[in-house]
Amino acid sequence: MRLVALVCLLSLAQVVVAEDSIQRSPKEWQEIALADLNAVHDAIVRGHPGAIDELNPNFKIWMEDGFSKAKTLVSEVDSYGGVVDVVRYYVTGFRDGHLGYSDDASGKLAPDLNMRVSGWSVEHTPHGYTVVATVNGSGQPVPPLGSTLLQCDGQQPGDLIKERVAPFVDRRNPEAPCNVAALAMGELKSLQLKQCAFKTIGGSELTLPVDYRFLGPGDWAALIEGCNQRKHRDNGFTFQHGTLWIRAANFSLNSDQAKALQRMLRQLRQLRGVRVLVFDVRGNGGGDSGVGGKIFEAATGGLKFDTSNLKQLPQVYAEWRVSEFSLKAADSYVTGKQATYGARSAQVVEAQAFRDELARDQRSGAVWHRQWVDGLDGYLVDRAEMARRHGHLRRYHGPVVLLTDERCASACLDFADLVHILPGSIQVGQTTSSDTLYIHVGFFEMPSGNHLTMPLKVWRNRLRGDSVPWVPDEPIAGNLEDDRAVESAVKAIVARRFGASQTLEKGSD
Repeated sequence: MRLVALVCLLSLAQVVVAEDSIQRSPKEWQEIALADLNAVHDAIVRGHPGAIDELNPNFKIWMEDGFSKAKTLVSEVDSYGGVVDVVRYYVTGFRDGHLGYSDDASGKLAPDLNMRVSGWSVEHTPHGYTVVATVNGSGQPVPPLGSTLLQCDGQQPGDLIKERVAPFVDRRNPEAPCNVAALAMGELKSLQLKQCAFKTIGGSELTLPVDYRFLGPGDWAALIEGCNQRKHRDNGFTFQHGTLWIRAANFSLNSDQAKALQRMLRQLRQLRGVRVLVFDVRGNGGGDSGVGGKIFEAATGGLKFDTSNLKQLPQVYAEWRVSEFSLKAADSYVTGKQATYGARSAQVVEAQAFRDELARDQRSGAVWHRQWVDGLDGYLVDRAEMARRHGHLRRYHGPVVLLTDERCASACLDFADLVHILPGSIQVGQTTSSDTLYIHVGFFEMPSGNHLTMPLKVWRNRLRGDSVPWVPDEPIAGNLEDDRAVESAVKAIVARRFGASQTLEKGSD
């Protein structure tokens, strides 16, 4: 029984049984599982904003009911993988991508872990559950690549994944592209598949026994395909034939990337003659929302609109849960800003001031710290309201296109919010991921050495609702990693919707 932290990486191995090099009795593994489960529950009760959020009573229901249900699974644990399964069963029940339980203690608790794999992996596609990777070695046949999985042991793959896999991996949307629950099919000890039926690309059907084999860490990597075969994308831009194509792919910067961003921002502010503007956020899984705001401002000059009577609109703000957890995270933010921007940077001054405010609130006994939002003067302005206020960009007046994939989450979604309130902008590509209203995470070590990733603040009056994705105005089918095909599709969309005939050719930065 094995569910790993880097689940998009390891889940494709379809782990079913873990062979642990350190011999422990089932009782010892169960003690480890219960200690981590108790610690996760305690951290959520004492540090998660949902635990005291009167506007979300359902959170507290699962906080306790889910904890009780997870504890009933502890008696089945007999390996390191079982430890992870039990805790993740509890954590995934909150259906929040910002709340997670890691697998980084495996090197300490099970350093020579082998994976028992089925020899093939599937990914949910528009055609169904498609075989995206195989590995040989047992001498038994595996389904051809591109085959569609029809059923296993008489159960439809969608039902099997939703009912018996997703609760231990990711319950949010098992049929979303690259959802890890589909990729992790077969990972549970209780899910020992016997035989599965497939339909090949040519239309023939075949039924194969599920032949498991053990692979070491270096061998199961051969199964990595599909969602994991993604290009590494950096921030940058091209400007050719009037089209400014901005790659806003990385909002989690190290020191060198922060310096490169500053150079990019200076170059963007100097550009003239832009006729089509494309913000390409493919590969962006979030990070620092401020990075997206800086890119938007440098490329467009920012939004200008009538600000009269803004106080009639709802205010947008966040509330931080004041606790030892948020204080610990605030200390880490200061350290991180120092490493990225330098000890005397404005970012460090701001992070330290915020940390001091949290400390004062804790000393005073406050349970919430209110953080006002700077953008749009802190009021809820949607696209319709922006149009009524004659909103426009200060330095650009042509078509604006936002290109998204399904990985866009967290700070990437904040950037999408900003583009969406601009009247006339369009989104193309794939439907984004989604966030709950709980965000801004801290990382906390559990007794096993694994870590809990936990949100520390809650949005109030956010433009985007709870767990609501952005859906493209113009979907782009096919492989969004194929840059040439994607650029051609965007070119056609721009021409059709805006009457533009720009050539979206690559150029040098």
